[in-house]
Amino acid sequence: MFNWTCGVKTIAVPCAEKHSRCTLLFEAFAIDVLQASQSIQSAALLLGVARMLKNRLDRILTWFSSPISNATSEDFNSRIQAIKSAARGFRSFEDNRIRILFYCGNLSLKP
Repeated sequence: MFNWTCGVKTIAVPCAEKHSRCTLLFEAFAIDVLQASQSIQSAALLLGVARMLKNRLDRILTWFSSPISNATSEDFNSRIQAIKSAARGFRSFEDNRIRILFYCGNLSLKP
């Protein structure tokens, strides 16, 4: 939209929409970034990262108070998925189960 009386072009921005959770401090930061950036694309990229950090700040700070991660379970799941993809020829669940238990360390080689 172009205002003919003062020559200012107005554009719709996501942070001005209703329920956008955008604060005045973030708006001031966005204006500073836009003024300091070489292009609008680089400013948009930086503001996207800043918005992501702002939205997840409570979870990021929680990790410092109790450093608990699900990395172990993700690693275990990744191993199982690799075993399953390599075992496309197995016909029964029991064969897959034995292979997963063997490679994940819970199956003894002794009968």
